Amino acid sequence: MSVDSDQIARQKLDFRQGNRANKKPMYSPKALMLDSLKNARHHACQTGGCSEASPTENQQSLIQSPGLQSSLYARGYLAWLPGISGRLGATSEFTGVHGIGALPEPIQVDPGHLSPESARPAPMGHDGWCAQWRTHQDRQITLQYDSRLPISVASRDNCYVLLLGHVVSLADDPGQPDHQDCPDISAMLARRLLSGMDAFLDALDLCSGRFVCFYKSADHCELQVVSDATSMRSVFYSEACAGIISSHPSLLAQALGPVIGCRLDPAVQTFLSEARPRPYNMSYLPGFATLYEHVYQLPSNNALRLTDNHLTRIFPRNPRKELSLDEVVSRCSTLFRRTVESFSRNYKTVASLTAGLDSRLTLAACRTSLPRLSFFCYTRAREPVNYVDVALANQIAGRFGLQIHNVTFDYEHPPSDPAYTRLLKDLKQNNTFEHFYPLAHAYATQIPGYDLHLRSNIGEALRAYYHRGAVGRITNGQASLIEKFAAIYCKEALCKTHPFVLTQSERYLRLSGLLEGSLGFDVMTLYELEHSIAVWQSGLVRESDIAFETVCIFNCREVLRLFMSLPFDDWLEARGMYGCLEMLWPELLDIPVNPSLSDLSDEAFESLPFVDMGLVHSKTLIRCRIEILGNSLVATASVRDVFAANATLEYAFYVYVNGTRHDTVWYTPSPALTYPLDDSMRGAELSVRAFARHVQAPDTKVASTSPSLLYR
Repeated sequence: MSVDSDQIARQKLDFRQGNRANKKPMYSPKALMLDSLKNARHHACQTGGCSEASPTENQQSLIQSPGLQSSLYARGYLAWLPGISGRLGATSEFTGVHGIGALPEPIQVDPGHLSPESARPAPMGHDGWCAQWRTHQDRQITLQYDSRLPISVASRDNCYVLLLGHVVSLADDPGQPDHQDCPDISAMLARRLLSGMDAFLDALDLCSGRFVCFYKSADHCELQVVSDATSMRSVFYSEACAGIISSHPSLLAQALGPVIGCRLDPAVQTFLSEARPRPYNMSYLPGFATLYEHVYQLPSNNALRLTDNHLTRIFPRNPRKELSLDEVVSRCSTLFRRTVESFSRNYKTVASLTAGLDSRLTLAACRTSLPRLSFFCYTRAREPVNYVDVALANQIAGRFGLQIHNVTFDYEHPPSDPAYTRLLKDLKQNNTFEHFYPLAHAYATQIPGYDLHLRSNIGEALRAYYHRGAVGRITNGQASLIEKFAAIYCKEALCKTHPFVLTQSERYLRLSGLLEGSLGFDVMTLYELEHSIAVWQSGLVRESDIAFETVCIFNCREVLRLFMSLPFDDWLEARGMYGCLEMLWPELLDIPVNPSLSDLSDEAFESLPFVDMGLVHSKTLIRCRIEILGNSLVATASVRDVFAANATLEYAFYVYVNGTRHDTVWYTPSPALTYPLDDSMRGAELSVRAFARHVQAPDTKVASTSPSLLYR
């Protein structure tokens, strides 16, 4: 019984709409499967599974729609072992999934002799996100993959390595000091594998990027697969059928559906209906569950043996040894710089900038590669939290001469054109939950033509995020480990507690070998890397795959090991990150990290671009700053106006004492207020709310409240 993609997309849409309307979403796995039974044969005909009838003219145009075919499973893959047909009970050779693009006949390639043409990414399609899939086949594996993914195979004395994805090696190798290309890295890994599994895994720890690695040693004859450090290039497998994996859970379900009856998981549907996790942004399923029965995501730091789905923990491998701050800063600064240099030398790269520490450190690592890089920041309409990001990013760009793009999107009012409608259908098929679909579209349309996005996700683990704030209180509480995992998930997903969360947390702990395999490293941070980051953020970057590949300087096991080896206080206070920033580009520390809007410097405030940020009343941005001079409270309102450079404005002020409005100063032409203070106000918290309006259009106004000051 196959899974109908349209039915699943509609169900996920119903779930999102139900949550937004604060109504219980309508989940009915039984009804859905009945519909799937009715549509199974029609769906098989559409995707090439039968020859009974040709699609109608409308169906044919839909199948051939560039937007539909190109973005479906963008930068994806499907891989299976020889002889998989026997395990599936199929009477003919399993040939993968059809209908996701033009897949050529399998090509026979000897390991280590992959032609440069077949390894080179195909050019982008006419609509900007065309995915032309290819097939690689050798004695170990058959692989269907998006040709925008580099692929390389190496074989040496019965040792086999296949790399799929964007990867650089950061190893110090006197023989080959500059491992820049995927073929070089696969050959290097094959040599290490010949020396032993420990040597191979040590070399793999120094690989950074977004990739999967298939490998087989002479001593271990079964083929295994492992993802990058945090599974940004995901691996999905089925407990019901060993020997086949994919990049997307729905792709694996589509491949297995006709032969083993892969279906939606009733337990997951019950959980979604009853617990109701948030429908978009920071959303993911607990553990490594997917919407599909028996289909799971491979935990990062675990290798999957394809013959029987056996999991083996590969990191960490040695007991934790505390390292000094200077040692970690020196080593990681080199690794960060080398990562950016390697990727930007081979791919057209754009890096994202915000006001935060993570992207500031990424920018510092870019210093030696600036001529080859561009930058961007994004703004969501009617979302003031983005204004500081935009201001700081543009201030940094202006001060240091960086090329920057300002990307804007409107989540509440997305594009309505047919191309976006087609794209939306594919995005819903590609992902269990949404991050921001209109943002993915904005990436593809507003900053097209880039190969790589240098992102700064994962950075939170470099400062012990799971030991901070509300999550830290859960981490340091008295509950059992499984209860802590479940509590953190429910907090992040904003959902009710549910037995399914505990069940999946227990399954993860049991199968991943985390508890016995942590070897003195912080268990909660390993859980964060392997669960929250690996599951949630891998879905996030799958969403933007329609626009570009995503890599991160922190996505390297050696980097993560070094930071987790810091003295705890240095790790918690982010001294390692600040130390690397100072070593790589100390001038960046002159610009504050994550200031409030009111605390923006004049330079940063004036750096705000004149773009429509979707403010409710106008396209005007205002802030209010105060100071106490003697016995007076001085307030100043600053405005960025995009209606007209010479617009006439007037200003009003509320004066607050201990959070209660104390006085009102009505509209005048002056943006400044000097308010006398008396002794009765001493010891009170003072603040001011400033208003600005257009004289010509008094209903067009905005307001901002200052931070509080204590009047001593």
